[in-house]
Amino acid sequence: MKNLILFLLSFSSFFLHSQIPANSISIEDAVYDAYRADSKITISGRIRNFFPAEQEKIAIKYNVVVPLRKFEGGEVKANTEGVFEIVIPHAHPLQQIWLEVGDYFYGVLYVRKQLTLDFDFEKLRKGRVWAYGEGVQFSGFDGELNNFMGKYNLKQNNYNDPLNAEKEALLSAKTKLPSAEFAEKFDKIMSKYKAQDDAFIQENPSPFAWIIENERLSYYYHSVCSYHWGRKMDAALWEKVRQHKSFVLSQEACRYYSYLFKYVNYLATNDPSIDFGSLQDWRRVADAPDLSPTKRTMIQKILENPSNVTDATFKTFEKEMDFVLFEKTTLFTVSMLDSLFEQPKADLLKFHMDSKKQNEQKVIVDVLLNNMKTEWCKNFLSADYDKKMRNIEKVNQALTSNASQLLNKPLLETPFGAKLYRIDKGDAPSVLASLKQKAQNKALIIDFWATWCGPCIEQMPTIKKVQTETQNLPVEYVFICTSRGATMDKWTDNIISNQLTGTHIFLDDAINADLMQLFSFSTFPNYAFIDRTGKFITGVFSDKTNFKAEKIRELAQ
Repeated sequence: MKNLILFLLSFSSFFLHSQIPANSISIEDAVYDAYRADSKITISGRIRNFFPAEQEKIAIKYNVVVPLRKFEGGEVKANTEGVFEIVIPHAHPLQQIWLEVGDYFYGVLYVRKQLTLDFDFEKLRKGRVWAYGEGVQFSGFDGELNNFMGKYNLKQNNYNDPLNAEKEALLSAKTKLPSAEFAEKFDKIMSKYKAQDDAFIQENPSPFAWIIENERLSYYYHSVCSYHWGRKMDAALWEKVRQHKSFVLSQEACRYYSYLFKYVNYLATNDPSIDFGSLQDWRRVADAPDLSPTKRTMIQKILENPSNVTDATFKTFEKEMDFVLFEKTTLFTVSMLDSLFEQPKADLLKFHMDSKKQNEQKVIVDVLLNNMKTEWCKNFLSADYDKKMRNIEKVNQALTSNASQLLNKPLLETPFGAKLYRIDKGDAPSVLASLKQKAQNKALIIDFWATWCGPCIEQMPTIKKVQTETQNLPVEYVFICTSRGATMDKWTDNIISNQLTGTHIFLDDAINADLMQLFSFSTFPNYAFIDRTGKFITGVFSDKTNFKAEKIRELAQ
């Protein structure tokens, strides 16, 4: 307890010493509703000193951070004079945008209203620029802001490697450490980061210095939340975490709100005052539309006399009862969020209630739309859900179409049963149609991965084990690797070293992005299950820990 008190006292050093501007707006402020409806961001740019042959090949890709901890991306082309424009509607007062200009520039922008970019390819051909450097100029309304943040991000990228290693080692071991010990060690590390930030700010004084500190606090608080998944936070620390507010719609901010929700969800699902056994409602099970006549008869007997419930009976209705419990716990979590936070922060956190199962998604949306009071949250949630449902329909339509076969002759066939293909042309629906045509009367398990994705590589031995356990089932394993940041050699090496049988596709990044969007996937690794009839079954592998042979046996028969 003494260590924790000392930690909380020293933590005061993390609070902002740069004043946040009085007119700043947070996503959790009530006025954000009107701001979002009336605002937009414009980014105009020009590429100079490019060769005519380069113009068509230069892809200008952008990803905008949005409230659901996802990116909304797009791509534009420069015209023959090298001029391009990006318009982002429904902007945040301080929006984080990730921009990639071919192989020449990659960095993060911070935009409030308007930014002008200038890229000099004569200088950029010397080497790709990250964040800020020779050949890149920022001007316009948000030029000064991005000159400051560009220098900072460049500096941060070169921060002391031993300190980064120390931080990662601590975060990896956090569940093994007592609360006070973790807090004390993490406090010391963050103090060192703060000292580095303060030194940078002193060398580069700016009215935007508060952004660095607000972002560091978002990082700190989401780390604290993740440490406390599975354990209760000290009351004094919880109050600081609960009251934090991000004024930048950034990756760090979205992690803070996401991890904060996960902590509250832990509290809700482990509340000692709730008897979750009492939430078992057989009347709700009786309303399930797809009950067999046998099950309906059993339900009638249970409703007439609850003592008819046995362990065997409960096992028979396990799936239906799980769904009823999901409805009940969803309502309880919503109630807890409303009790802990003011609006619209409570509504913002409700965004992070999600499921990969289609029926559970419907429950969440119905509950939240009846409960949310913040208009933009309701509109955003409704639009996102409608998009997911349309995408499911598109997937199922593609699986029954007769598009051109993209999987003819493989590049390579291995002795252990892998067939390797490369697809650079076509579109996402054609890829799905080709996969189903190739695997007639088989279920498909699609693994989306990247050669630079650590969790993807770590999962491969598990997938190999599951392949061995299900080798006699009518199942085709498909591994789709994005071309982004990858080489054919690295892709092939991973397949061979892991001895993964099945269909392997090295897919053009743009097609891969469209395909993942159809499945509503935004991260690697992710897995999709298509049954033998060609229907996408949502939520089979909600995360990598659910990738199990028994689940595949159940669905692939």
